Amino acid sequence: MGRLVCGLGQDTVNRRADLAFAALILMAGAVMHTIAFPKAAAAAEGSNLLSRMASTFKALWLIDSVTSLSLAVVLVAIVVSPALAAPRLVPILALSPLGTAIVIFATLGNFFPGYLMLAAGVAIVLAGLFTGSKGR
Repeated sequence: MGRLVCGLGQDTVNRRADLAFAALILMAGAVMHTIAFPKAAAAAEGSNLLSRMASTFKALWLIDSVTSLSLAVVLVAIVVSPALAAPRLVPILALSPLGTAIVIFATLGNFFPGYLMLAAGVAIVLAGLFTGSKGR
């Protein structure tokens, strides 16, 4: 394989690009999800849900945002410093967005955020495939 700018191989560039793409999706999703929280909270409060269930709904809504943002930060850290994560560990990081996509499709059906989580998960798995001979 040819060498690219700054002595980085194509596998390294591909891995970093895939992780950066996934991080961007997850960060954007977390921000949009958090921005939508006031409307979701109002809908839960105005529903016939028990108070405890409405509170649980609101907590889970924000937990999803925090989880996505946290994973995005981890991915950015790996992009900046690939030695932080063993190449075989990287695909395991895809479990959260892939699991979220499955739950979204199973409960909501054909819903666009499910595809975003699927894309992020697949990008993370592909990043694990671009390890090169040194695994970085």
